[in-house]
Amino acid sequence: MYIGPDDEDRPGMVDALQSMGLTFAMADDFHEAKRILATQPPDLLITHVRLGAYNGLQLILRGKATNPRMAAIVVSDMADAVLKREVESMEGTMVVKGANRAEWIAAAQRAICREGT
Repeated sequence: MYIGPDDEDRPGMVDALQSMGLTFAMADDFHEAKRILATQPPDLLITHVRLGAYNGLQLILRGKATNPRMAAIVVSDMADAVLKREVESMEGTMVVKGANRAEWIAAAQRAICREGT
């Protein structure tokens, strides 16, 4: 499931995930994502760190409460070492906005492998 701003990165992300054989749903906002996480928790959550008054880390916590094996990727507008450590402490993977296809595939593989252990 993807939740985040509708931006230029989305087509590349979708292409990369589809090339891996992954299927996904998109949520329009934090509240819709929260509802989906409660009723149909995904195997992989991709969220932007900034979601208006909320943030993607809140969604990771909610998702893992329902599905502890859920993999997670957090998208950030810029590299941030503190955020990266926080995401990794939640067993997630961070991607910086503007990632190319290969970077998306690598991030998805890391996230999925991390949760498979």
